[in-house]
Amino acid sequence: MKKARIALLCLLIVTVLCACGASAKPDSVVKTFSEAMKKTDLEGMANTVQGNAYDTSVLELTDEISVQLFEYMRSENTKMTYTIDKSAVDGDRGTVDVTYRYSDASPIVEATMGEYLSRAMSLAFGGASEDEMGELFMKLFMENAKTVSPVQAESTVTFSCVKAGSTWEIEDVPDEVTNILTCNMVNSFDSLGDSLGDSLGGAGR
Repeated sequence: MKKARIALLCLLIVTVLCACGASAKPDSVVKTFSEAMKKTDLEGMANTVQGNAYDTSVLELTDEISVQLFEYMRSENTKMTYTIDKSAVDGDRGTVDVTYRYSDASPIVEATMGEYLSRAMSLAFGGASEDEMGELFMKLFMENAKTVSPVQAESTVTFSCVKAGSTWEIEDVPDEVTNILTCNMVNSFDSLGDSLGDSLGGAGR
């Protein structure tokens, strides 16, 4: 009788474990990734990606200016929230839709660039170095950050995931994630660059 109870208990445990494995979804790995985003934990993010293949070159800390920008973004990212909207599994592949609500610093970038362009020209003609030009931009950015508030933005991202044994990994990181992580500054600089290019092109015609 005792052996029968032990056998029954073992069967029950195996059944529960099989049920858990069958119902496993990629939501958990995307949640881990998103929690790392909130901490601007680049290593933690990369650890959830297949082959640790998350390109962080846009966030490389090469000088004091990039360090200051990184600290600003890290502070703002702690305010980020997210909702896992839905997930779907097809064999060893899955998708997860996540809506992020995050700080959009584009108003600060725009205010900074307006002042920077008017002052940088005279500095450039005066023989200022690239470091000095960069320091001017950072000084103006941090000053504007005290008076111009970022806006709240929302973006829905779809992650493609693959199953690796009994766990899930993110196959690759959508481009929009970097923009969210940088408080929309990547898009802001790209847009300003395009606008300046159009203006200069128009002036040259």
